[in-house]
Order: sequence, then structure tokens, then C-alpha cells
Amino acid sequence: MGAVPEWAPPGEDHILRSSSVVEYVSYGNRRIRYRVFDPGAEEVLRLSFAPTNVTAGGKALYRRNDLNEDGWTFDGRLNVLRIRHGDPDVEIGE
Repeated sequence: MGAVPEWAPPGEDHILRSSSVVEYVSYGNRRIRYRVFDPGAEEVLRLSFAPTNVTAGGKALYRRNDLNEDGWTFDGRLNVLRIRHGDPDVEIGE
């Protein structure tokens, strides 16, 4: 699913791919919290909302044009979020 995220159900929140093992995930109302095993990881998610706040280890990650460094990108047409982070604890919110 991570290779073709538009195949995931629209209007729902899903972690589609992670470069690390996902140890914990909590889906809330326009909020997702999860923890991965490896601190340096990348994920692909399909969301039901447009994120405005993405943090790793409680520190803000910034929206970027690419993931050459820690941060996130969002394709609003497909509602696909891609994250690169150095802390295993991630939180996404609106």
C-alpha cells in the first residue's frame, strides 16, 4: 500500500508503510500518535484530514518540498502524508 497509497480507503486514517516496526498506534479524531522501533524512520500515511502539526519526540517537524532531511510532505489531492523523523514518537494533528 505504501507504493500506491491511493489504493487505501479514502476518508480513513492508515499507516501504509514504515521503514521501522510500528510498536504502537492510536487513531483519534483528526489525531494520530504512534511509536516506531528505530529512531530514524520514514512513514507513508493516508489521512482523512490535512495535517497542520507534525511532531517527533514533542518537537515540531516542518513541512518540506522533499524528505532529504527530517520533516514532512503532504499531497492534498490524495491526502498522503510522508514523514521522516529522528525520534521514535510521532504525533500528527490538525
